[in-house]
Amino acid sequence: VSVVVTQLQRKKRKEIVIKCIEICKNFLDLNNFMGLQAVISALRHAAVSRMKKLFADIPSHVLKEFDGISEIMSPFGNFNLYR
Repeated sequence: VSVVVTQLQRKKRKEIVIKCIEICKNFLDLNNFMGLQAVISALRHAAVSRMKKLFADIPSHVLKEFDGISEIMSPFGNFNLYR
């Protein structure tokens, strides 16, 4: 969270968020669900998710991938998709 929030340039923030989403994909491939949950939680944190212009700059296909990964780790249904 702090890495994204403390960055002053929007372009750098965008690069950091895209890199975090790539890390999520790698964690999922490695079945590292604890690391995956940590990165998802950081990107879903209120301080980051309020940055609407930042997420508007990120390509839609990247955000769709992140939403799909986030859905897998969703706590709804007692982590049904995760199991």
